Amino acid sequence: MAPSERAKQFHREAEGGSLDAQTQLGLGLLEGAEGLEKEYVRGATLLRKAGSLGHAGAEGCLGACYAQGTGVEQDSHWRWRGGKGADQDFAEAQFFYGQGVRAWRTRRE
Repeated sequence: MAPSERAKQFHREAEGGSLDAQTQLGLGLLEGAEGLEKEYVRGATLLRKAGSLGHAGAEGCLGACYAQGTGVEQDSHWRWRGGKGADQDFAEAQFFYGQGVRAWRTRRE
């Protein structure tokens, strides 16, 4: 399946520096959504880039990647060492990080 027009738009905007587009493209690559092939490492890399520039949602999703070991080496303590968005009390980052940690813990039980 070829990437959708929406995925192509996210790609163009991500290349132009849009943090929202980088986040959406990263998530699309992690999920294989919008006709994109699953590329876990590339998806996590885009989330890291957007998160490092202040996108709290991207950073929270990246925390979920670390909790689950998706596209990065699994590390359930990542938030406490480097998760700026969640540490600065951004509700969106905390929500997505919490979802990832919960999923990780559920899989371990």
